[in-house]
Amino acid sequence: MLLIPSGAIGGLDVIKSIDPRDISRITLTTRKPPSSLEQSDYLTKKKIISKQYQKETILFDGSVKESVRLFPRNINVAAALALASRAQNKIRIRIITTAPKFTLNSHEINVWGNSGI
Repeated sequence: MLLIPSGAIGGLDVIKSIDPRDISRITLTTRKPPSSLEQSDYLTKKKIISKQYQKETILFDGSVKESVRLFPRNINVAAALALASRAQNKIRIRIITTAPKFTLNSHEINVWGNSGI
C-alpha cells in the first residue's frame, strides 16, 4: 500500500477516487512568490531572476516529469497529484511567479473527464 499525504492539496482524496481511465486531462497551476524560487537550478541555468517580475509570469509549462526534474524543491504538489491520479501522462504543470508583494503559494487543479465528480 502506498500512502500519499494530501499536503497542499485539499481535494486529493477526491482525485484518488477517480478511475484514471475516466480522466481526459488535468492541469495544475502553481503560483509562487519570487522568494520561494530563488534556489531553483532551472531558473539559474536559464538566467531568469524571478524577483525582476512585477506581475504574474509563467516560468514553466510542461509535464509532471519535467517539472519534478527541473523544480525538485518547489513542485512536490505535482508529484503527489501524479501518484494520486495515476494519470501522469495526462497532467500539464504551469509554474507562475507572482508579484513580489505576494508571499503565499497557491495551487489550482482542474480535472476533466467522465467521472461525474
